[in-house]
Amino acid sequence: MILLLVTDFSLRLELTLLGGDRYRGANHIMVDEDVLIFKATYDNDDNVITFGIERAETDVYNLFIARYNGEIQFNSIEDFEAGAWSYLRFHTPIAGNDQVGTAAADFQIEKDTMYIQNKWYASDDLTVSFGFRYDSVLTPNRTSPKP
Repeated sequence: MILLLVTDFSLRLELTLLGGDRYRGANHIMVDEDVLIFKATYDNDDNVITFGIERAETDVYNLFIARYNGEIQFNSIEDFEAGAWSYLRFHTPIAGNDQVGTAAADFQIEKDTMYIQNKWYASDDLTVSFGFRYDSVLTPNRTSPKP
């Protein structure tokens, strides 16, 4: 529970907030990633050639509901003691409070990368690097409706 008294000295206004932090009631993220990397380097004095293939598979679960535990504001401590709130707000999933997971984003991302690079030592004063890189990222192309 948070009790916050804010006084604006120019207006002599008090604001009392009670309840959970508005952004912590339902806030959970899990990211699980599997990565495979194959990288090799070939050095023949004037050229250093690097090439590789990478694959990453990522599972993401992100639950966030602001004000899930509620936000209540009172104009004064006296109003709090009397139960006279001035602002009350709750966010809950349409499926119900016991179905909080239905509001989470749950998706997978796949990323494939291929690359080759040449670092050429043209002279003692000049080094030239050039190469090619290809990335392919697959993400969900459609979101599921979330309450």
